[in-house]
Amino acid sequence: MELSGTGIRGGESGASGRRTVVVPPACFYRGFLSGVEYAQAWAAGGRFSSLVRRLPEEDQFEAFPDYLVKAAGPAGHWFYPTCVLDRFPSAEAYQAGYRAFRALHDVVFVLDGEPAPAGQVIPAESLAQLAYEETDLPAGVVQWNPRLAGTGATLVGVDTWVWVDNPVLQVEVTAQIPGLSATVTSVFDRLRVEAEGADAVTCQGTPGTAWVEGATTNCAVVFMRSTANQDVKDGQSLPTVTLTATSRWQASWTSSATPGVNTVMDDPQTVVYTAEIPVAEIQTLVTT
Repeated sequence: MELSGTGIRGGESGASGRRTVVVPPACFYRGFLSGVEYAQAWAAGGRFSSLVRRLPEEDQFEAFPDYLVKAAGPAGHWFYPTCVLDRFPSAEAYQAGYRAFRALHDVVFVLDGEPAPAGQVIPAESLAQLAYEETDLPAGVVQWNPRLAGTGATLVGVDTWVWVDNPVLQVEVTAQIPGLSATVTSVFDRLRVEAEGADAVTCQGTPGTAWVEGATTNCAVVFMRSTANQDVKDGQSLPTVTLTATSRWQASWTSSATPGVNTVMDDPQTVVYTAEIPVAEIQTLVTT
């Protein structure tokens, strides 16, 4: 199966990429007993003949057609169509998929040395789930303003703008096999900014706005105390507070098999960014 898109795990954030992965099918032909072994199982005292006698009428089953002929001829094995429950998104999808697969694929006797019978199914929902699991949401660097020269500190009591540098707001991953594809689209939803000593803020629909003269933002926090009396953390030269910015993403999927947009039934995807910010305090703030 081929994966392609702008959010493939292991690729460059926001850049188109492509790679191939191996995915086990949900429905396929499974190898079974040899012709001789199958005939023995239906002989008097064999496991199938004994089992059928013990089963209620509604659960009884019949032998494969011409099984005695196959047992007497060239050596080979039986293959039967089957599906695996945990490769479907739900029990209902499994039952529908199993019925459809069995309706189109009968048991097959294959001579030894010949290839196994073709025929397998991967549901669109399974492709979408794989594309969702293989989606790598874009990373980023948190920036802030004010940012004093030399220390990078913001100030107590003023709006500290927070934003993610060079944000990517939407990524897509498509999972494709011959005749079927499913595309998962992950769209940025909101940014939650939290830090000790400041009220948390949720920035709806935006990863913040880079500060420039005359701009506005809905993504700012106000620190109520400085970090001057805090310990200096490993890797830092000044006392800092840890700011955490968590971006939330909503995912949906479409497929070539069915019309419309489907919601991915998982918790929203999230990416967590952190920054160590010094907070300075000044006695007077003059504005003009």
